[in-house]
Amino acid sequence: MHRVNSLRLQRERGSSIVEFAFTFTFMILPLFLGTLTLGMSLVRSIQMTELCRNAARAYFNGTDFSQATAQNLLAAMAPALNLSASGGNTVIYLTTVTNLTSSDCSGAGYSSGCTNSGKNVFVNRLVIGNTSVHSASSLGTPPCSLSSNGNVSTSCEYTDSSDQVSNFSSVMTLGAGESAYVAEIWITSPDISYWSFLGTMHSSARAVFGE
Repeated sequence: MHRVNSLRLQRERGSSIVEFAFTFTFMILPLFLGTLTLGMSLVRSIQMTELCRNAARAYFNGTDFSQATAQNLLAAMAPALNLSASGGNTVIYLTTVTNLTSSDCSGAGYSSGCTNSGKNVFVNRLVIGNTSVHSASSLGTPPCSLSSNGNVSTSCEYTDSSDQVSNFSSVMTLGAGESAYVAEIWITSPDISYWSFLGTMHSSARAVFGE
């Protein structure tokens, strides 16, 4: 009888070990990894939002992000996002949009033929980071060649109708002569994507300062 009870206890212990292994593998471990991923994703989201807001504020205040020094400073604000001038896991699009007035046109020497008078147009565009993360700004792309510091040519700004930002009213309404400074950011987080079949995690944010 004692031997029978001993064998029964061993079988029960073995069953318990199998049940624990099954529960841990298919319930506890995925729950743990899911919680960890969610927590790290939340941290990245906060970092991303702060970086986007800081970039937009600095851009609005006149920081020249065409310069490597300014780009490196921006990258140093959130090292976990892995932002670099032309690589990493993050891309930032900086855009200045202006609502042109007839006074702007005449002041620029386009008293006549100022196609974009009264329209929202691209004035400046800079891109920092890895464009393979996200290939274009949600505002579109200026149609003309840009200067080394991202400025749209004067003739394009005033006379090329394709320089108009047709969807900007969904972002904010600009009055005559007003400008908006927009920062858009996209990030990937391959280091916290534990399940490859779900793909790499992507997040985005936008910040706008106007005058």
